[in-house]
Amino acid sequence: MLADRTASAAVSLWPAARPAARRTLACIGFSGGGTTVFRPWASHIAADTQLALYCYPGRDIRSGEALTHDWDALLADATGAIAGLADRPYTLFGHSLGAWVAFEVAAALERRGLRPPARLVVSAMGTPARYRELLRRPPTADDCDEQLLSWLLAAGQVPEEVAAEPELVEMAMAFLRADLTAAAGYRYVSGTVTSAPITVLFGRDDPDLGQAAAAAWRPLTTSGDLRILELPGGHFYTGETWSALPALLAGRHPVTTRPAEGTTPCCCSE
Repeated sequence: MLADRTASAAVSLWPAARPAARRTLACIGFSGGGTTVFRPWASHIAADTQLALYCYPGRDIRSGEALTHDWDALLADATGAIAGLADRPYTLFGHSLGAWVAFEVAAALERRGLRPPARLVVSAMGTPARYRELLRRPPTADDCDEQLLSWLLAAGQVPEEVAAEPELVEMAMAFLRADLTAAAGYRYVSGTVTSAPITVLFGRDDPDLGQAAAAAWRPLTTSGDLRILELPGGHFYTGETWSALPALLAGRHPVTTRPAEGTTPCCCSE
């Protein structure tokens, strides 16, 4: 079934619009990624929840558009797309680079006087307040093609069958380089916060994150509600864990989680 694109040219409602839905789960992906990784979640969410997938320019449903290499343009695009979903309660989920985009979108919407997320879920990413340090970690926009391809293969973003197709590899690297170039222009503005409660997810085998790094998100929410969950796997978790995330975000716990000390269990279905 084709995705319904009525919310925004940048958002697909997967697999189609659910007019009777009472809430929305809006997702923003990682560097070099599209919306495909989120589509199976449609079979794991409740019937009263709409799955909305933000698509970066130049791929998937927006393949006819130019890639964006500018952070401000990317943020404006994402903010406009998510604003179209704010007519009912929504959880905003962002993975890796998408976590920073989601945070800045939440803050921008509040500045406009629009509804903030009922919960902001930031996954596999340190606080944007540490952007100077984190932007120096690989992969970066300054990496050569060989380095980017090596990273894509190691991270599992390019399956072996795709790696054997030069045109597909070139496309994957173009997506990644565009997103990394845009991210390189990001500057966290001190004092930028959101009133949305924040849940931080990270993989227990992710060498770049841990409880302390996750807890550093606390000053970025004025709600006083920061929840931290450690999940099985690395930067992209395990396949089973990723598939179970929609149920986890709805307050059900189909995967083994480890709440941080002093935090409450995760329930993102407010």
